[in-house]
Amino acid sequence: MIKRQVSAIIMVLAVILFPTQVFAVEFDIEKSTIEANLQENAAVEVTEQHTYTFEGEFNGITRALFPKEGTSIQDVHATENGKNLEIGQDDNTYKVYRPGEDETFTITLTYTIENGADVYNDVAEFYWPFFDQRNESTFEDLTITVTPPEPATDPIAFGYDQAYGTESINDQGSVTFSLGEVSGGSNGDVRVAYDASLFPAADVAADKDMRQDILEAKQSLENEATALAKRKKFMNTIAPYVLGAFLVVGVGLMIHRLRKRRETEHELDRQAASTSPFPKDAMSLPGMVSFMNHGVLSTNAMTASLLDLVRKGLVEQVSEKEFRLLHRRTDYKHEDILIEWLFDEIADGRELDLEDLKDYAANKKKRDVYQRFYERWKYAVQEEVRRMPLRDEGGKVWRTVSGIAAFAMVPFAIIFPISDLFGWMFASIALLVFFLLFSIFYRPLSVEGLRIHNQLAPLKWSEKWKDWEHDDQIPAMLFQVAMGRRDNMLKEQMPNSWRPATSQSDWIVYLALASLLQEDFETANTSAAVAGAGITSSGNSAGGVGGGGGGAGGF
Repeated sequence: MIKRQVSAIIMVLAVILFPTQVFAVEFDIEKSTIEANLQENAAVEVTEQHTYTFEGEFNGITRALFPKEGTSIQDVHATENGKNLEIGQDDNTYKVYRPGEDETFTITLTYTIENGADVYNDVAEFYWPFFDQRNESTFEDLTITVTPPEPATDPIAFGYDQAYGTESINDQGSVTFSLGEVSGGSNGDVRVAYDASLFPAADVAADKDMRQDILEAKQSLENEATALAKRKKFMNTIAPYVLGAFLVVGVGLMIHRLRKRRETEHELDRQAASTSPFPKDAMSLPGMVSFMNHGVLSTNAMTASLLDLVRKGLVEQVSEKEFRLLHRRTDYKHEDILIEWLFDEIADGRELDLEDLKDYAANKKKRDVYQRFYERWKYAVQEEVRRMPLRDEGGKVWRTVSGIAAFAMVPFAIIFPISDLFGWMFASIALLVFFLLFSIFYRPLSVEGLRIHNQLAPLKWSEKWKDWEHDDQIPAMLFQVAMGRRDNMLKEQMPNSWRPATSQSDWIVYLALASLLQEDFETANTSAAVAGAGITSSGNSAGGVGGGGGGAGGF
C-alpha cells in the first residue's frame, strides 16, 4: 500500500516538473524490414530498417532486444542515411537519439547475435523472437528475412503465432516472413533450419540429430491449424442457429416481463381503489423505505422511525431533546428492537436524551454494540419486507430459466474466441450478460406490491400530501424524510421555539423535530462507524522462445 502511494506521488511530481518527458509521443512505425544473415560460426548479423512518422516533438526511437538464453546482443549501431546516431542503453533497451518535430524518417539498426544459431549433427536452426508480447507498439508492415551463409536447398521454415503461415522460401534458400501488421502485445517467433554443413566454424550445441524433431514441431503446428480451421468452420456454421435460439429465449423473457406487468396493472385497476392515498396500514414506515430504496436504510430512516413511534403514541417528546417511552405495544419486531436499542441499551429504560445517544456512540467500548443494534434493526426491517407478498412468486421460474440460459452461454463465449470468431463471441457475451442480469434483477411485483409502489413512488418528490387528511400527512412527510428527500429542508427548518410533537401535531412540527434528530443521529453514526480495506497486487513476466523477444517505440 505504501509503495503504491509513493509511486503515485512520484508520478504526480514527474508530471508537474517534467511534463514533456511524461506524456507519450505520438508515432507510427509505418514499415519495418529485418534481415538476419546467418554466419558460418553460428553468429547472426542483423540489419533492421524502421520507418517512423512522428507527430509533434520527439527525441528519438527505442528498440528493445532481449537475447535468448545462451546468446548475447553485440555491436549495436544506428544510422540515418549513412550518418551515425548516438545510442544509449538501459539494460536491454536501446535509445537512438534523433530529435525532431513532425517528421517521417528511416533508422537503420545493425547488431550481432552471438551464438544465434544452434548447430546439431544434421541441421542448424535459427529460432528467434524479434518481438514478443512485451512490445507495446504496432508494426504496420513487418517483413523478416533469414539468409543462410551459402545458398541452400530444402530449408525447414515456419513461424509461430503472428508469424505462422507467413513464410516463403526463395531461390537461394533464404526465407522471408511477410507478417504485415503486427499489433503490440503479440508474439511471433520465426524458426528456420539448414543443413549443418553450412556452418563449419560453429560449435555443436548438442550431439544429436534435430531435423526430425523440427519437422515434427512444424507438423504439430500444421495439425493445430487444420483442427482450428475445421473447428472455426463448424462453429461458424452452427453459431447463427445457436445464438438465434438463445435470442428467441431472450425475446420470450422480455415478452413475458411486459405481459406480466400489464396483467398486474390490469388487476390493480380492477380492484377497488385504496381509501387512503398513503399505505400506512399496509406496512411499516421503515419497511416502505426499504422496499422503495432497494433495502438501504440510512440515518434518515432512523430519524423517521423514532418520529413514527411518536406519531403512533408509543413515545412522547418531553423536551427539545428528551423522549419518554409510554408503552411497548408495538406492531413490528423492528419497533421492539428500536425501543430496546434507544431506551434500554442507551437510556435508562424510560427516558432518552439525545446527548446520551451521541455520548454512547462516541464511547469506543460501546461502538460494536451500537453497530450490532443498528444491523439488527435493519435486518428486522428487511425481514418484514421479505415476508410480505410484494413480489410475484412466479418470477422465480423465469429467473431460473434465464440463469440456465446464462450458464449455457458460457461455453460458447469461450469457444468462439478460441475459434477466432470474435464477432460471434461479442454476440454471445451480450446474450450472456442479458440472461445474467435478468436472472438477478427480475423481481416482478405482485398486485399488492405494485399498489404500494404506485402510491409511494410519486411521494419521492411530490407535495400533494400537504392537501391530504391529517392522518396521512404526517406519515407521508416522514416517508420523505426517511428517503432523504427533505435533507435541504431539514437543514433550514430549525425551530425558533420548541413545541412538543404528539400524535395530533401538524406536520411542520414533525419536520422541525426531524431537523434536530437528524443531526444527532448522523453524529452518533459517524462516531460509531468503523471501516477497513486492503489491497493486494501481483505481477507476471513474458517473453518469446528462450526468454528472448523485443519491441520498438519512441520517446
